[in-house]
Amino acid sequence: MPTSIPWVSTEWMIRSCFQWERRTLPDESARDLTSELKRMIQAVNNHAGDHTVKGCEFFVRPPYRVPDDAEILERLQKVTPQSKLVGLSFWADSALAGAMGIPSVLFSPIGHGAHAVDEWVSLKSLVGVYEILKKVIIAF
Repeated sequence: MPTSIPWVSTEWMIRSCFQWERRTLPDESARDLTSELKRMIQAVNNHAGDHTVKGCEFFVRPPYRVPDDAEILERLQKVTPQSKLVGLSFWADSALAGAMGIPSVLFSPIGHGAHAVDEWVSLKSLVGVYEILKKVIIAF
C-alpha cells in the first residue's frame, strides 16, 4: 500500500491588537481624545513597513474633579489638614456620581493591587481611615 504524505500549508497571520484605556482629564473633551487617537494611528502608519493601523473608540467616560467648595472635601480637609489633593492615573466611578451632581472623593487606606488576587491594605492605614471617617461623620 503506498504511503502518502499530506501536503501541509503553513500560513502566518501577523496581527496585533492594542487596547488602550486612557483617563479623561477634567479639561479634556471627547474631541480631544479622538484627535489624540488619530495622531497615534498616523504616527504608527508613518513608520516604515508593510503594515496598516486602524483604531476605534469603544466609549468615552466623563472626567471628574471634585469641586473645590464641596462640603465633603472641606470636611475631610478639616480633619486631615496634612492630606494633599492629587489626581489619579485611573478613572473611577466617582465620575458618574459627580456627573449627577454628587460630589465625591476617593479616600482610602494605603495598599496595592486594587482588584487583583494579591490586593492588600495596611492595617495601620485602615485604622487611620476609620478614625478620620469617624471624625467626619461625628462632625455632621
